[in-house]
This record gives sequence, C-alpha cells and structure tokens, in this order.
Amino acid sequence: MNFVYCLIDGDNVTGLRRDHKDAEDSYLAEVNDQIFFGGTLLNSDRTEARGSLYVIDWPDRAAAEAWLAGSPYRNAGVYCIARIRGYTHIVPKDGLSEYIKNELWAYVQIDVPHSLALRTTHIDAHIDFLNATTNNIFSDGPLYWDSDRVKFNNRIGSVFVVDFPTLAEAEKWRLSEPFTVEGVYGTLYAYAYDNQWPAN
Repeated sequence: MNFVYCLIDGDNVTGLRRDHKDAEDSYLAEVNDQIFFGGTLLNSDRTEARGSLYVIDWPDRAAAEAWLAGSPYRNAGVYCIARIRGYTHIVPKDGLSEYIKNELWAYVQIDVPHSLALRTTHIDAHIDFLNATTNNIFSDGPLYWDSDRVKFNNRIGSVFVVDFPTLAEAEKWRLSEPFTVEGVYGTLYAYAYDNQWPAN
C-alpha cells in the first residue's frame, strides 16, 4: 500500500538541504516507479522549504521505515519530525488530479484519540463535501498505521492536498470540511506544497 511520509525540517537546515539535495534526489529516483506523488513542503509564501511530503508504495510499514532510514536528508539531520502512515487515495476517484490549476496546499491531519464515533457520525457529510469540491482536490484519503489494518475503524487521520490560488482560499476549504468542523482531528501539519515526483 502507499505510505505517506510527513517529514518536517528542523531549524536552520537550509544549508543541509542544499548540500544533500543531489543525494536525496538520487535516492528518490531509485524508487521513482513506486512514488505516487512527492515533493517539498514550503512556507506560506513559497520562498523556503519546510519539509518533504512523499507517498510511496511499500508492502508494509517495516519496509517504509527501512527506506526512510537510508534517506540522505534524514541522515544529515534535515528533519526534526518524521511521521509515516499508510494512505489510501480516495478523491479524485480516477486518481491524482491530472491538472494543477493554481497552487497546491498540503494538510496532514492526525485524529484525536477515540475518533471512530466522530468519523462514523460525520462520514456521509465528509464524503459529500469532498465530492462537491473534487475540482479543487489533488489527492485526498485516510491514514492507517500499517497495511494489515485498513478497515474503516482503523483510520487514524487524513491527507488533503488541495488546489487553490491562495492560502486563504485553501484554509476556507479546510475549515469547512466536516471532519475538521466536528473535531475529528487533533494534530495538523499545514504547508504550501510543490509536487516534484514521480519524475518523468
């Protein structure tokens, strides 16, 4: 299954990123055919890197963790936070949005404890909202801990990568999304996003 890597940079690592970029790109190129999408997380005005967001196909969490252990950025100390979760793309239904019309904004959201009741109560409204706004979604779907736990009651978060001209419009979308409104999520990683992988 696909695994999301939400990798957040530490402070003052611009030089480390620059020095190890070629090595990281080569490392990613080795698994290019397994990458669903991937790129750089940025600050809101898109002038500085803030991390990396990769979605890569692996048989299980152990394989996903083993790959990260070899990342040049990770081993150089670029990242201060590393979150790995299983991911199922749901919207758009036909796969990744074929065209990026504006700018991409990435939201990785982790559920509050014992979120199943909230998810169950509000899933229909959540799905209706996503279907109504499909034209603004690059990729959306639920998060899981591992490939052997992918039922509805195993969902532990969501990824939204959305396409809007401005951060304000992306935030308006996020704050209207029913799971967000109803308190399903507890932890939020929110960044501008530049999609770069898989390489053609």
